[in-house]
Amino acid sequence: MKVQTTAILLFLIFGLTQQGFSQKGLEGVWEGTITIGGIYSNHTLPIQIYLTVNGSQVEGRSYVKTGEETTIQMHLQGRLYRDNSIQLTEVEFVGDAFNEYFPKFNRQYQLIWKRDLWNAGLNGYWQEVTDRTFHKFRQRGRLTLTKQKSKGV
Repeated sequence: MKVQTTAILLFLIFGLTQQGFSQKGLEGVWEGTITIGGIYSNHTLPIQIYLTVNGSQVEGRSYVKTGEETTIQMHLQGRLYRDNSIQLTEVEFVGDAFNEYFPKFNRQYQLIWKRDLWNAGLNGYWQEVTDRTFHKFRQRGRLTLTKQKSKGV
């Protein structure tokens, strides 16, 4: 009975520790590219995403550079699932008075988090948030992001 109790305790401690580490590993700066013009398009734009995690809730900010001086900033909210998939939705435009470019639509992201100490990645797809789900002109694309190393000691 004592061995079984110890095994259960160790399992719980290990499980909770792993969950804590996994959340910390997702937090931070992610950089990469986002495609526009369809899922099979090769036209990419640079993107940065800053993420914070509280339990299974994920929040952040995305920065898509669309031109020499134009960057779209959006507030993100979503959820991290146990299988390391992440759903994020752009919920608010966070631009400023100097940014003349206002996005035509919000995006929803479906990502898979590759947990790796040296080569962590977020890969997946995005789609335009609309009530016309199967419309042939609905905007879609891909995302490929890598975790940026912190510059601290």
